[in-house]
Amino acid sequence: MTTAILERLSTLSVSGQQLRRLPKILEDGLPKMPCTVPETDVPQLFREPYIRTGYRPTGHEWRYYFFSLFQKHNEVVNVWTHLLAALAVLLRFWAFAEAEALPWASTHSLPL
Repeated sequence: MTTAILERLSTLSVSGQQLRRLPKILEDGLPKMPCTVPETDVPQLFREPYIRTGYRPTGHEWRYYFFSLFQKHNEVVNVWTHLLAALAVLLRFWAFAEAEALPWASTHSLPL
């Protein structure tokens, strides 16, 4: 029995060379994130008083803005508090819907 466990553990082991290559593999797999920009590089609409730097550049596709959730910028706390609150509301609604046995499949509950 112990030999079977040792065999399985040996297949899960990672060599030192593989560990050294891991940061390079991760770096190549993720999109390149440009640094944040000063307020002069964003449209007036996006500027906030007294905030001079930390803006995300405009004109990128949605993937850039998704990955910018994990980058440090001037809206990171605002974005994450909204995402966590939205998740809490969805979970609470789901619990309410199950507790009240809302008729999801009923044709009367569907909009026209």
